[in-house]
Amino acid sequence: MRRTHSTAMIAMVTVLTARAVPARAQHLVPSSAGIWQSRTAFYALSAAAEKRLLSSLTRITGIERLAFAADGRLELGADPGGQKGSVTARRILRDALAMGDVLVLEDYSNSNDATNQHASVWWIRLDFADFQRIDASPRVRASFDEGFTLLHELLHALGHHDATNVGELGACETTLNQVREELGLPLRAEYFATPIRALTADVVAIRLRFLDGRNGDKPPRAQDLQFAFSTLASSASTAALHRTPD
Repeated sequence: MRRTHSTAMIAMVTVLTARAVPARAQHLVPSSAGIWQSRTAFYALSAAAEKRLLSSLTRITGIERLAFAADGRLELGADPGGQKGSVTARRILRDALAMGDVLVLEDYSNSNDATNQHASVWWIRLDFADFQRIDASPRVRASFDEGFTLLHELLHALGHHDATNVGELGACETTLNQVREELGLPLRAEYFATPIRALTADVVAIRLRFLDGRNGDKPPRAQDLQFAFSTLASSASTAALHRTPD
């Protein structure tokens, strides 16, 4: 995929959608249910992307022994004791693993028919490169990273939906705000990003607002995540969840 500045980022925050697409022959499908890394060479997670994703999920869930096995399956250790991590985040992960479907993680950074059949196959496409192009405080970055994006997509697979109107947050982000609250992180205040200024004729600056009440501020202090968006970019989401027809 061609990019101008951070062209694909707007799709990540505004059009995270679930839609059915045909399975493609070059995409290998695991033979059993679970959350898997793609074994298709072009879409496999790099070592750096895998490390960032597992680090984020460990931080969010508190599960220390999170790892991809040699065959690519995501394995979860025991739930942590005490107050470590988010109970809600752990539930999302375990519910996704228990749903009986195949969920395949693909790295769609800089990207432009299955031989094994299963009841449902979900392709979860994450653009790891875009997370390096945002401008936000460390706390807001911790509230909107690879792990949170994956959990958002898993909620789609579990039947939750995004907002359809400006001013709404949607079921996915409402649930993820519970996770953020359990971790003491800023809460996402809006689902649809807001254009704030034109940078060039075809590039605009976009804002996504979070509210941080860490210091007991009443009302909580607004903090923004910002990035550049090219109006010439494709509208296809780079962090989308696609399901093969049953």
